[in-house]
Amino acid sequence: MERQEYGILALLASVLVVSGLVFADIAPHVADYIVLIAGAAGLIAAIVHRDAILAARQWWMLLLALVLLALTLPFVYRGSADVLPILALAPFLVVPGVAYLLTRNQTLLRPFALPLLCLFGAVAAVLLGLSEYIATGGARVEVGNNPIHYGGIAVLLGFMALTGICVGRSPWRVLFFLGPIAGMLAAVLSGSRGPLLGGMAMAVASMPMLIFWYRRDWALLLAIAVMVLGVPALALTFGSSMRAMTAFGELTQVAQNALAGSTGTAAAVDVASAAPPDAIRVAMYKSALQQFLDSPIFGQGFGQILDLARAASPGFPEMATLEHLHSDIADFAALGGLFGLLAYGLIIAAPLANLHFGNAKPTDRVVALGSAMLATGYLLLGLTNAMFGVLPQTVLFVLLLGYLIALRRNADSLSTPPH
Repeated sequence: MERQEYGILALLASVLVVSGLVFADIAPHVADYIVLIAGAAGLIAAIVHRDAILAARQWWMLLLALVLLALTLPFVYRGSADVLPILALAPFLVVPGVAYLLTRNQTLLRPFALPLLCLFGAVAAVLLGLSEYIATGGARVEVGNNPIHYGGIAVLLGFMALTGICVGRSPWRVLFFLGPIAGMLAAVLSGSRGPLLGGMAMAVASMPMLIFWYRRDWALLLAIAVMVLGVPALALTFGSSMRAMTAFGELTQVAQNALAGSTGTAAAVDVASAAPPDAIRVAMYKSALQQFLDSPIFGQGFGQILDLARAASPGFPEMATLEHLHSDIADFAALGGLFGLLAYGLIIAAPLANLHFGNAKPTDRVVALGSAMLATGYLLLGLTNAMFGVLPQTVLFVLLLGYLIALRRNADSLSTPPH
């Protein structure tokens, strides 16, 4: 590769990560377009140079997920709307392009670069959120997005910043605990229960790895304990204190109906005791379960799932404005049946393919913790809202996964002795 081309790709990588991470929550759509354009350029360059990044198993897992969704089309297709899920997940195609660009800029692959950028993004989100909260007199904060998406992205960035404590031995690395705090404060400002639930889950999921790695570092263990206890306390003390718990309630009600063998329509759900918007969510999730049971192999097709949900719940005129069933699992199960759930499982598991057990170098720990946070965050945040298929969240997943692939490749190349 010529030096000029290398420099252009390195510059493009810098623009990509700064836009996609620092501005993911405060200018989401601008950041999305920059990431997609840069990722496409990186993909073309990787193909031209036949780079080994194209063989990344994480990317092939995503491609297999797209193939599984495509295989359902002959059985469910009734119109162009049924193709929308595949088009909405098309950003997955540029994952190796993102990774390839990052490998052209070694500065960005230093272990502290990812957590710093994520920390800047989370802190910027909460500062602008506080400004908006004050200016609007206490309205739900959205900062150029909508509240639940703003809160979800901030939580993801905040917990990805937590990977910074895996770098070096400086006592100042405890500052990276500000990431989860900033993310959860943004979730509180958004007034959205899904981000609160997701943040609580990521705090708990990070604990075993951090305690195992730093079991002899008492100062860091204390900071970990404060985070694990403080994040749920923050979520349950401020704002609508029990909103995260109502998400569990909605999902539990649907699960109880399923275990009890109830296969009636969503209209049959006792929603009288649930206050909106909880009742409408229970109705959506129950409808998704019924649609899956009616067509468990290939699903109903995306073009049909909302019409079926509305028909099953005539008491909820608000459903006329819905664009999805407000849960990734519900959406994938209803539109694709078992094929859809397999596709969803592959997407969620893709970050975990980065894991190399037994390694203790800073980069290995950054990759391991970051992969766990990415998979856990999208799984839990996706329980009560759509994540995949919504452009800002989908592109953030693409960028973070591409970054982790590049970090993993860089760590492997540095640890491989020359021949």
